[in-house]
Amino acid sequence: MSHRWDRRAVAPSARTQLSQGTLRETLYTSDNAKSTTAWLVGAFRLCGTSTGVILCGNITSSLYVQHTGMTMHNHPLAPFAGQRYLNLESVKRDGTPVQTPVWFAEEHGVLYVYTLANAGKVKRIRRNARIRIPPCTMRGNVIGPWVEAEATIVDARTAAHGHALLRHKYGWMKRVGDLFSRLLHRERVVIAIQVLA
Repeated sequence: MSHRWDRRAVAPSARTQLSQGTLRETLYTSDNAKSTTAWLVGAFRLCGTSTGVILCGNITSSLYVQHTGMTMHNHPLAPFAGQRYLNLESVKRDGTPVQTPVWFAEEHGVLYVYTLANAGKVKRIRRNARIRIPPCTMRGNVIGPWVEAEATIVDARTAAHGHALLRHKYGWMKRVGDLFSRLLHRERVVIAIQVLA
């Protein structure tokens, strides 16, 4: 018996996303792919970065991502409970702020995010650890209060733990990103974020 995907079976929110062309827009972000094969390959090429995984994950996030019911013990982190993205704002040498929406995972009051080792935000954080973060949507639209924080590029052992927390939260989408990072030999770093009192 052949099985066909029934559009009516998709949750309304996900159906709305698909009908608005989210899938098409997400995949065409990479290389302006014209064929179905290049379309998909382009999407997976994005998955070596946290931002790329966010874009790829949006395809089915409404259907597959499950919140793990994380508990935020520190009051300043309360706005981040149950959220999937935060907007990491770091500062250039001339003081210009740069914002990037990223995935995050929390443990014991510390937020963990990851990115490519040569990303601009890594260079900015090494130069100036002071950052600001609010919860946000996938596209970076702020949906909560801005919080002052300090960011640290962690060592390999802590990075492995951070990746594990992110895999637990984001499931197969994070694993896809991990796979393609290995295949493409992309070096990544994990950033630990602590909110300032």
